[in-house]
Amino acid sequence: MKNTYMNTSLKACIGYLRAFEQSMKLAAMKDDGQVDKVEEKQLKQLNKATDKYIRELEGLVDD
Repeated sequence: MKNTYMNTSLKACIGYLRAFEQSMKLAAMKDDGQVDKVEEKQLKQLNKATDKYIRELEGLVDD
């Protein structure tokens, strides 16, 4: 994308998604300090989905 404002927004969105992944991991650990098997599975699914979306967004970014 040639539009610098759109590029900036795309990069910001990618950053938000990475921060969201981290906040979800911290939330999973919040109750007992550990990530149990169910939470781990959910986190893996979340990471897989966000990674796929981030790759699509990165394809739109014009560096």
